[in-house]
Amino acid sequence: MSVQRGEIVEVSFPLPGGSKNHPTLVISNSQVFLDEGCFIGVMLSGSTAIDNYSFELEDDHFSKRPKKRTQVRCHLIALIEERDIISRHGRLNRPIVNQIAEKICAEILSD
Repeated sequence: MSVQRGEIVEVSFPLPGGSKNHPTLVISNSQVFLDEGCFIGVMLSGSTAIDNYSFELEDDHFSKRPKKRTQVRCHLIALIEERDIISRHGRLNRPIVNQIAEKICAEILSD
């Protein structure tokens, strides 16, 4: 089974204090997965604290409405293997995924 850009999957996300289960947005394209058997994901959180790393999501951004308010934590990015997927939770709309990728490139990966 493959993963697609924009898909939301639950994984044990690697964090500085240890791994913790979190929904994760797939931001790499399908070719990365086909070539390497893994994908690049960015962590989603239900935290209400907003900072420079936040990308706030609205209910209409999702294919399946989340149970609570959600934001992307744009600085928490990981390389994840397919075997680490715990469950799948729908998708984000393509234009929103593109905006998230642009924010990551502009604010997290550049000087």
